[in-house]
Amino acid sequence: MPVSKTRKNARKTTKLYRMVTFTNELFTDDFTFPDFGQLSIGTIEALNNGDVGKVCAWLKEANVDDDSIDAFRTLSQDELQDFIGDWTDGNLADLPK
Repeated sequence: MPVSKTRKNARKTTKLYRMVTFTNELFTDDFTFPDFGQLSIGTIEALNNGDVGKVCAWLKEANVDDDSIDAFRTLSQDELQDFIGDWTDGNLADLPK
C-alpha cells in the first residue's frame, strides 16, 4: 500500500487573489478575474504552450464564476491576446468583505 507523502514546501495557507474588473468588446458584461500578475509560473508555462485549460483551472481555484470561465473558453486564439490585454489593464475590483 503506498504511503502518502507530505508535500515539501507546501503553502501554509490558501493563496488569496487580488481581483480586477475589466470589459472586453466581445462580451456584454464585465469580468472579475484574479489579477493577471498573480498567475503562477506553471500556469504561464502552460499558457505559453497553448494549454488554456490550466488557466481555467486557476480561475476556478480563484472562485471566478462559471459563466465567466465558460465565456473565456469561447475565445479563439486570435481573440485571446486582446482579451488578455484588457484583463491586464483591469482595475482592482471593489469586492464585498
